Amino acid sequence: FFSDRFLWSRLPASTPPDELVSLLLPAMEDYTRAYLRLLADPPPPSPPPASELDAVLAAQLEYATYRTERDPARPMLSRLFGEEAAGRLLRESLFDLPLRLARGEQAH
Repeated sequence: FFSDRFLWSRLPASTPPDELVSLLLPAMEDYTRAYLRLLADPPPPSPPPASELDAVLAAQLEYATYRTERDPARPMLSRLFGEEAAGRLLRESLFDLPLRLARGEQAH
């Protein structure tokens, strides 16, 4: 899953710290300025049209299911907390939409 609203990058581990700063600091500063502008003057909320809500929910459910099963952080979480606790964290806290829908709860 990729988002056109999220920047992913992978820099070589051999990149010197000063080069990392010169690459990342300007982007972080731009992001922070944009975020602060949104806080100061937020746009009015614009929910999707009712005709698109089913498609939005289906996409969210697909994403949550994907992340629950194949989240890149699962190995790290498993090492920290054990496989069972990591799976529970992913299913019940971080990506709980499938679980909530299965219980008949309203998606928010």
